[in-house]
Amino acid sequence: MAKSNLRYITVSDTETSGLPSKGGKGKEPVLAFHDILLVEVAAVVIDIWDMRIVDEYDVIIKPYVDKYVWQPQAEATHGLSQDHLFKNGVDIKEAYRGYASILSKYKNPKVGAVLCGHNFQGFDIPFIEEMFKWNKDDLYNYVRWVEDTQKMAYYRAIEQENYKLGTCCRLEGVELVDAHRALVDTRANAQLMLKYIEHMRSTGGSSPVAAVSSTRKESRFRERFQLV
Repeated sequence: MAKSNLRYITVSDTETSGLPSKGGKGKEPVLAFHDILLVEVAAVVIDIWDMRIVDEYDVIIKPYVDKYVWQPQAEATHGLSQDHLFKNGVDIKEAYRGYASILSKYKNPKVGAVLCGHNFQGFDIPFIEEMFKWNKDDLYNYVRWVEDTQKMAYYRAIEQENYKLGTCCRLEGVELVDAHRALVDTRANAQLMLKYIEHMRSTGGSSPVAAVSSTRKESRFRERFQLV
């Protein structure tokens, strides 16, 4: 098989202090990153030539604004308390620098970095975009394509009970334990992406998954927090 310019895909996930909302009906919007904190970000790099994980990055982040929204159900989901973040988290600038370094290290010739996640465009991407803006940078100085394994699962047109990460992993034989921490979810998602790529290659590229196109638009598949 001829090898393309695309070799590395950076699979990513975030944990946050809650769910953003658009507002309306007299309610103010609750903004990703600014009102709802980014509390953890992880990246796992896969090599799709050798079909393996080659690198990973994970960091928890101390609160970077004085006033923010903290939803108890979010803490119950990921288990990161405010006290833990203050004591063990890094500054948002350090988190940004580490994340940007991974994207720079694993950019592809002519293509740049490729980002992927699960329900990624619907939930995670706004937090990552705003982290870069906060640090006077632009995510798309590094990233050319954004892919979403949840959309890929839909496009495969295989009937299943739902399209949460846990369900997709189970159906593909990928182990997911201790879900709802960013690095754990991202490792499983990376293995899921490798499985989907195997499916594409085994069908000679004719699978509907191969037609997945990247976009910055928000996914319409925004169902529940982190969708695991």
